[in-house]
Amino acid sequence: MSRNLLARMRDEGDFEQVIALNDRACGLSGFIIHDTTRGPAAGGIRIYPYDSEEDALTDGFRLARAMTFKAAAADLPVGGGKIVLRESSSLVREEALRAVGRALENLGGRFLAGRDVGVPVAQGAWVRSETRFMVDESEAGVGDLNRATAVGVEAGARAALAFATGREGWAGARVALQGAGGVGSWLARLLSEHGAELIVCDANPRALEELKALVPFREVAPDRILDVDCDLFAPCAIGGVLDADGAKRLKARAVAGSANNVLSSKEAGELLFSRGVAYAPDYLVNAGALIQGIRFLRQGERRVPRPSRRLLTGPGRFLNAHGGEASPRKRFWKKRPGSAFAGDGGGGAGSFPVALRNPPDLTGDCVDPIISTSQPRHSPL
Repeated sequence: MSRNLLARMRDEGDFEQVIALNDRACGLSGFIIHDTTRGPAAGGIRIYPYDSEEDALTDGFRLARAMTFKAAAADLPVGGGKIVLRESSSLVREEALRAVGRALENLGGRFLAGRDVGVPVAQGAWVRSETRFMVDESEAGVGDLNRATAVGVEAGARAALAFATGREGWAGARVALQGAGGVGSWLARLLSEHGAELIVCDANPRALEELKALVPFREVAPDRILDVDCDLFAPCAIGGVLDADGAKRLKARAVAGSANNVLSSKEAGELLFSRGVAYAPDYLVNAGALIQGIRFLRQGERRVPRPSRRLLTGPGRFLNAHGGEASPRKRFWKKRPGSAFAGDGGGGAGSFPVALRNPPDLTGDCVDPIISTSQPRHSPL
């Protein structure tokens, strides 16, 4: 590591604990990152071919921080976390995931886990065989959590679309969808059912073929999706898809999708703001799986939740409250420092309050997460 781990934990978001995972016998190499101030940490298990352990740790910090924001926005009694594992030729998946399950069990419920990129449903069962603290996404369990995520993304995207275009629904709206996988496929079905015109890309030809059997859409090459003239860009693949150049190229009037950490830099957010592009942060709109997973683990609830009032109205309230500001760096926390996400500085109908425990002082470097898209500094919630 190029920097001291404790220093990184403080700099990346004042994280409570980082646990290194190592088992040469099965090629296991990765990290568990979490914060339990608000409650037991919750987050997915991701397997990805990171170039180095440092890259894995950096991604883990960013993903865990986003989970913390997501849990607070959904007003859930949990903190944020993430488990990131390096994909390699030496990785024996079953043994590695069983080892992760044992690590979760040893944490005794301080970390509640689900699947993420690189872990199919069937392989999640290997984790569950070793721990009580992993969501069961089989038909006998909670079912497909991708659908729950898509339900929330559709609601948040609809609010962003209404702010940017004045449309009250999806009829006739053009949507550029990046990613036709689990969440992207469900979102495509929801949008198509309500009359949206879809332009879709995915690096996986099989995913596109499967989607063609479900909804009509026009296919575009992955490297051209940002050039599609559309009402909404819905990133539903890997994160970091909008850098400064991408923010300049983008031809959409609004952005909302299921991908975590859509923006790769603060500059990208500021560019979107300067161009008048409405952006609904991922942690406000993609919390459906987290909400449903926690309900299942804690209450055994299997029903896919309807979009909450927060998901339906929160992004729109934010945009209406702050859309006319001259700069993204208005530090709206000064208006209501006791609330995680305040719309008008008060607690009435014009606000979107999510009370924090010991709310941090973010007035120095926080920017409006909807308008500017730059994410506020993480602090224990």
